[in-house]
Amino acid sequence: DEPPKPKDMPKHEIYIMGYEVFYKVEDSKPKRRIVDGFTNSILVKGLNPGTLVHDFTVKGRSEGGWGLASLPPFQARSMPAPPGQVEWAEVTDCTDHSADLKWSKPSIENGAAVQNYKIQVYQPGKDGSTVEFETGSEG
Repeated sequence: DEPPKPKDMPKHEIYIMGYEVFYKVEDSKPKRRIVDGFTNSILVKGLNPGTLVHDFTVKGRSEGGWGLASLPPFQARSMPAPPGQVEWAEVTDCTDHSADLKWSKPSIENGAAVQNYKIQVYQPGKDGSTVEFETGSEG
């Protein structure tokens, strides 16, 4: 059950037998992981983009028992991903020299607010007619 104590370890040195890690993912119940004393990291898998993992604490265990939890508790957030697809777009007014465009926000932000939109305009069947620009998040 416990990892073996290294044979060449001096008797006066403290041997860390394991670590206990507590954390919460968003609003879920706290999770507890026990790792052996040779491990000093864990990987929290299965997170969605931009997920907050918080209230991390770590404490070690030696032959004398469990130590105190790390303070203060710390947090991390998984990396955001690009937003989902815009669900609809339409031209609401068109003149000889302009077009008024409107579109929906993506239904999935994937962990970060949309900062801008990329608009591509082209004339079908005419090579080299594509014009591309970015606009702010006002939509």
